[in-house]
Amino acid sequence: MNQRCSQSNWQRLINDQKASGLSQKAFCVQAGVAVATFQYRKRELRAPIVASDHGWGKETFIPLLSSMTR
Repeated sequence: MNQRCSQSNWQRLINDQKASGLSQKAFCVQAGVAVATFQYRKRELRAPIVASDHGWGKETFIPLLSSMTR
């Protein structure tokens, strides 16, 4: 598989692997994809979901108070 596939194509491939019941390694052999690439893309596509669930990546202002004055 071409490693320059779109995110939607990678997501489809990841979904297909999950539905297949095959291990990642067995699925990747059949699909002609390197296991390391498959795992990288899977993490890459999952990261924004995890980050948004936890509020990461959002700008947050935290005021700092100091008792030290000059």
